Amino acid sequence: AVFGQELFEELQTAFGTFGGIFKALNGNAQNMRVYLAQPHVSFLLVTSPFPEALQEARFFRRRISQLQMPFKGMILNRSYARCEGMVFPDESLLTDPHDPVARSALAKLREAAEREQVRAEGDLALLRDLEAEVGDQGFALALPELKDGVDDLEGLKIVATWLSDM
Repeated sequence: AVFGQELFEELQTAFGTFGGIFKALNGNAQNMRVYLAQPHVSFLLVTSPFPEALQEARFFRRRISQLQMPFKGMILNRSYARCEGMVFPDESLLTDPHDPVARSALAKLREAAEREQVRAEGDLALLRDLEAEVGDQGFALALPELKDGVDDLEGLKIVATWLSDM
C-alpha cells in the first residue's frame, strides 16, 4: 500500500466531513438564490485598478446579469482616482532654496508625484469607464489606496466614511 492505514482513515474522515458540508451547501443554494433575488438585496462588486482584478470583476458582472440577479454598482478600490488634497511638490516646500540636499529631495518628490499623477489620471479614466459600463443600472465609486489597508474595524470605519462622503 502506498498510504498507511492511519493516513487512509484520516483521509476518509476528511472526505466524509467535506461531503456533509457540500450537501448542506447544495441544500442551501436554492434558499440563497431566493434570498439574493429579493428587492432589498443587490450585488456590489469591488475591484482594484489592476488588470487581473478588473477582469474578474467584469466576469462576475456578466455572470450576475446572466443569472438575472440584482446589481447595484462597482467600487474601484485602492485607487488614485480620488486625489483631492494631493499637493504637487514645488519650491515653496523648501525652507532654504539654496540647500543642495533639500533641492535633491524635492526633485525626488517631484518624480514620485509625477508617477502618482499619471496613475491618478489612469485611475480616473478607468472610473469613467466603469461608470459607463454600469450605466443607469447602478453606480461606480472610487476608494483611495489606504496606507495600512483594511483588515480591522478601524479600517472599515475609514471606508464607511469615504463611502458616506460620496
